[in-house]
Amino acid sequence: CGTRLRSLGSRLGDRSVRVFTREFIWIAIGHAVTIIAGLLSIRFYTELAPREVLAGASLLMGTMTLLMNLVVAPLTQTQMRYQAEYSRQGQGDTYQVFILYHALLATLIAMLPMAAGLAVWPAARLGGGVIVIPMLAIWALSTTLRNVLVGRLNADRRQKKYSHFIAWEAVLIGLATADALYVWKSIEAFIAGQVIGLLVAVSLSRRCIPVLCKRVSTGVGMRHMEWRRVYLYGVPFAAIFVLEWLVNQTDRYILATHMPLDAVGIYVAAFMLASRPAMLVGTILSDLFRPVLFAASSLSSSAIKKIWTVWFGIQLIGTIGIVAVFFLAGELI
Repeated sequence: CGTRLRSLGSRLGDRSVRVFTREFIWIAIGHAVTIIAGLLSIRFYTELAPREVLAGASLLMGTMTLLMNLVVAPLTQTQMRYQAEYSRQGQGDTYQVFILYHALLATLIAMLPMAAGLAVWPAARLGGGVIVIPMLAIWALSTTLRNVLVGRLNADRRQKKYSHFIAWEAVLIGLATADALYVWKSIEAFIAGQVIGLLVAVSLSRRCIPVLCKRVSTGVGMRHMEWRRVYLYGVPFAAIFVLEWLVNQTDRYILATHMPLDAVGIYVAAFMLASRPAMLVGTILSDLFRPVLFAASSLSSSAIKKIWTVWFGIQLIGTIGIVAVFFLAGELI
């Protein structure tokens, strides 16, 4: 892996290597703050909220995430692939508005079955009141807004601003949610804290995402080409994210059918702690290498293979290290 990294560096040139290194440092700093804030937040949540509140919020938001991924992921993943291309052509704002408009519309569509189910089946709210329905809708829309706006920062390789955003987002969400749970120990308070922290983070970053303040129209040609790209490139991601959800989320729903919610809450808290390191390694590498790979059309196939090899090699080493740490110090953690 090290040999291929040096070989890739010589092929890309000294300047590209310096830029790549700087991007890695910023991404690592941002995610380091994110994981520290995330771990502290989980500690606060488990102290402030009853176990069944943490479990109920996790199950409801997890179900909403599944529905969103079915219709929103194709759009946001297509944006990650083609945003930089449009930005180079001076059409970055226009493209982002196109994706944002349709992603928000898709989120509302995804919310319809969720809202209907929670309205006619009160037990599905897991202890929450009717107000949990509009709050979930606001959280879903806020999450989509965040994903589109931050997706552009990462796709355009504005990693310093991206790092600032994810760091502030993690801190603000943790503080807002902890404050909300301190005032009102409920599922509604947990979701409200998530929304407030997320929206405050977006508002603080509005200067690096000016498209929010603009009205940009998209032409017929762009709309036709982009829907074709969403169909050919983005739609398969819906199935990928559903499979990912089944792997990472199904266990807590199975547990909820056999155990009380407070037992699910204990499991969710432990899972959130244990999964953070693996998620951190995967996210850092994805944020770092994916924009480079998408911008590598001028590189030879051998250079692109080297990018893949380095990416996979570092991921493999990081995963083995995490498993070893939990194997040796799992009880302590």
